[in-house]
Parts: sequence; structure tokens; C-alpha cells
Amino acid sequence: GAGIGGLTTAIALQRKGIEVDVYEQATELSVVGAGVSLWANALKALHQLGLKPALDALSFVSETGALRRADGQFLSRTTAPEFVRRFGLPTTVFHRAELLDVLVDAARSIPIHLGYRCRDFEQSGDRVTVQFSNGAQAPGDALVGADGLRSVVRERLGIHGALRFAGYTAWRSVAPFETRGLIAGESLGCGQRFGLVPITRNRVYWYATDNAPEGSREDPQAAKERLLDLFRTWHSPIPSL
Repeated sequence: GAGIGGLTTAIALQRKGIEVDVYEQATELSVVGAGVSLWANALKALHQLGLKPALDALSFVSETGALRRADGQFLSRTTAPEFVRRFGLPTTVFHRAELLDVLVDAARSIPIHLGYRCRDFEQSGDRVTVQFSNGAQAPGDALVGADGLRSVVRERLGIHGALRFAGYTAWRSVAPFETRGLIAGESLGCGQRFGLVPITRNRVYWYATDNAPEGSREDPQAAKERLLDLFRTWHSPIPSL
């Protein structure tokens, strides 16, 4: 897969002189996703691959993070310097699509085959051959299954990763919003949560959750109206965000 995990692995292997190809089920590497926070261990791995300058240009570090109640009362607080003291680096937030762009650029000398959905694989001695749904095959010395939440590779290895409904549904977005003075973090209510994290260029990555039956779906306009109603009385700046 040519997601964050697959591309990072491919770049690392190539840095060690190992010939690598990437096979991605999508027919194009499109801009997807909302925000993503990388903690110190992930950042250190990417820095080892020489990606620090590119990542620094896209990253945003909130000086303060907090866990709050719906009315705004603080339950806990921490600061970026405290993270640096304990872990060596702060927790850093990116727009997921921009992070993926950095990885795609770093992998530009690696063949990335689009429109290849893994169907199965076969091991024979010290070789493995992958079969794709388009009829193609790819032999190699090793296969890394970075093929997502519903991984075919994991399933074929007998490592069952059945999805388990957590009891709630979530909405995510990146919105243009004034980030000066915003405190990153999560707020907790009765059956709901709301998280907000400033990112670069005066944008905020936010997510909201609500306890709901499995398989619940609604059209976007109805969802927006319900979210506005659910979080109307929560602390600033949640309603306006």
C-alpha cells in the first residue's frame, strides 16, 4: 500500500539498499484525510529517513494541550516543553494529505504501481508471489502487508483482525479558523467528545463523536444540523468551529 505506513517502510528499505516496489489499490494518489498527530517515536523514525526539513515546513506544534469538560473546566493540561523534556520531541500535527505528499516525494525513485489490489499471495521456499485482482503477479524475497484496516495479507496469514464497533460514530474535518490562542485537546461530555488541533495556515483539524448504533448513516446536511445541536452549548470555540 502507498499510505503513510507503506511509503515509510519502502523509503526505509531503499535507504538500506534493498530494492522495493510499492503496489497501491487506488488508481491515483489523491488528497484524502484530515489531521494526524505524530508523537516523538514516529517523528524520530521519519527524521532518520532525512525528512526533517520537509516535515518542519508543514508541522504545527501547540504550546498547550488540555483535556476539558464540555463546559470548559480543565481536567488536565500539558505543554510542548514538557513533551520535549520527557520524549525529546513535541507532539506535532500535520494535515494528513500534506504528510503523504512528503512521503510520495521522498519515494519518487521507487516504483509505485497504481490500481493493484492484493487478492492473495503464495510462499514457496524463500520466495513469495503476490496475486492482484487485475490478474497481475509480483514475485519477491519478502512481502510487507501495509494494505490497510481490512488487510488481505494479514487475513491470509491467519492473523484475524475483525473490526470491532466501538459504540460511537465520528466526524472529522479541517476548517479555516483563527488559531491564535487556541488550546489543542479534547473535551468530554455525556456520550460525546470533541477534539480540536490547530495546524498550519490558520486551519483547525477537528473531530466529534457521538454514541450511536452500529451502521448508522445520515446525509451530510442532517449530520451538520445534529452536530450543531449536540455541541451548541459546549465551551468556546467549539460551536463556532
